[in-house]
This record gives sequence, structure tokens and C-alpha cells, in this order.
Amino acid sequence: TSQTKNNIFIGTYRMKINFPEKEGFYALEMPQVYSAYELYINDKLYLKVGDTHNYKAQIQNRCTFFNASGETYITIAVKDASGIKAGITSPPTLGKPYSINITRAFKFLINNFIMTLIFFGALFSLILALSGKSNYSYMFFFMCLTYAVYLNHPLINLCFSMGGNFSYVFEYFCTYFVYLMVIMLQNRLCNLNKNVSSISEICGSVFCAIAFVYGIFTPYLSAPLCTFLSTLCNVFEWLAAIYLVAIGTYAVFNDIKYGRIFLFGNVCFAVSLLLYIIQPLYDSIYTDQSVEIGILTILGCLYFVYWASIIDNYRRNIVLDDERRLMERQINLYKE
Repeated sequence: TSQTKNNIFIGTYRMKINFPEKEGFYALEMPQVYSAYELYINDKLYLKVGDTHNYKAQIQNRCTFFNASGETYITIAVKDASGIKAGITSPPTLGKPYSINITRAFKFLINNFIMTLIFFGALFSLILALSGKSNYSYMFFFMCLTYAVYLNHPLINLCFSMGGNFSYVFEYFCTYFVYLMVIMLQNRLCNLNKNVSSISEICGSVFCAIAFVYGIFTPYLSAPLCTFLSTLCNVFEWLAAIYLVAIGTYAVFNDIKYGRIFLFGNVCFAVSLLLYIIQPLYDSIYTDQSVEIGILTILGCLYFVYWASIIDNYRRNIVLDDERRLMERQINLYKE
């Protein structure tokens, strides 16, 4: 059941589970629930994150352990006043404690591994930027760093609780800032028309500012205005996806080096947005991850093109140095 009034969402989730008659020990992993909740098992309070009575938003990935047998009721009471996300966005995971802990550990390691790779990519980009060996290193550095911090968000929630408003602002701004950096990088790598590039980058900057303001002031905005801003941000995502696919198509038809790689990454990103809309109708478990996977794909493609371009420039410089030395040798021979 749910009730929404003045941007305040109050919801109750109730599940009936038939366990074996022999009592067993189980674990229930609760994903990030927005923004405060209480978990009851057979009307006994097992878990509390935030405060649903004197509203206090708190977001954290938690796990609880309990004994159960036969018919068991799990009740989750949720309250949210953010206006952005409300209630359970990903289903809880129920199983044996060993299996749940192994799954949580794998999630932690995989996220940590990907985040470390992106972070080192950002670090190398910063070194190249400071040495002046690449024109786009600063953009690639900020893009990688922002997304590495964004991926670190679930890891933080796994270990610590976060205030609701900060979490929303953080997620929204990081996502749209990465979109902006991707657009700026591809504009330059594909040598697009300056007017087209400027318009797309100005629009991206405006939407980044809108997302930031939306995240901060959402609790104080009216429901229609929140809906309008949310729709506006979703429209920007689709416009960004269409624009990036157009860039990839342009690169392929104009025989720009690595054009097919651009097109592949951009199409994957567009498909991830489509899955984000369609997938909840069939499976809500991986919905939140579809856009993350799409961004990772496009980031991986840009990562490959970025380093391939640096290697190409390095080879070109070696060839030019060899030609220069050969020319100097011929000039010296001619003087002699």
C-alpha cells in the first residue's frame, strides 16, 4: 500500500513466505531504500534505517539475520520526503547467510575493481594533462574521476549510512556531468562543427545545473514542478543518447578513425536507456544497473580510443623525430 501527499511518500510492503517447518537461520539483504524504513519479521522489529516517525532520511545497504519456520510475514514500512526516489527501488535478497554474504562480497569486489581501473585511468590522464602531452586529458580526467566516485557510492552505502538529500544531489549531478564530459570528448575526437559542438555543450551544462538545483531543492518544490523537472532531465538523457548515436554515425560515414568504436559505445548507451524504461515491466532487479552498464560501455570505448590516439601520436612523433634527424644528417653531409 502507498500514500502520497505534499511530496511525502508513505508505503508499506508486506510479504508472506512459507519456510520449511524445521526452523532455519536466514539472511535478508536490504538494498538502498528511499529514504527511511523499518523492517519487521512477524511483527518484530529487526532493522531500522533513518526515522519514519520524526522523519529523518538515511540511506544504507543493510543485512539482517533471523530464525524462521513455516508461515512468516515480512513487513517493510517506508517514508520518503525527497520527491525524487521513494520506497524500494530494487527487491530485497533472501537466502542462507553464507550465500548472501558471498554475494555481497562479490558485489563489493567487482565494484571496487571497476572503480580502481577508472581511477587509475583518471590518474594517468591527469599526469598526461600536466605534462601537456594530450589536449583532451583534463576532460578525460574529470570524466573518469566523477564516474569512479559515482561507482564508489554503493560501496559507501554498504559500509556507512548517508543523508538522503546529499545522496540525491550526488547521484544526479555525477550522472549528468559524465554525460556532458562524454559529449565534449566526442565532439573533439570527431572534429565536429564548432557551432554544433558549442550548442550541445551549452545544453549539457544547463542540464547539469538543472539537475544540481533539482537535487538540492526537491524537498521544497511542489509535486507538479518536481514531475516537470524530472521529465526534463529524462528528455535530456534521450537527447544526449540520440546526439551521441548521430555522432557515431557521422564518424563512420566520414571514415573518422575509430568511428565504429564510437558508434558501438553510443548505441549501447542508447539501448541501456531503453532497457531502463522497459525492463521494470518484466524484471526490476537489474533496472538500476542498465544505465550504469551503458555508461561503462561508452566509457570503455572512449578509454580505448583515448589511449589509442595517444599511442598513435607517440608513434607519429617518433617518425617525425627520425625524419628530422635524417634531414639534419643530410644537411650536415651537404655542408661537408
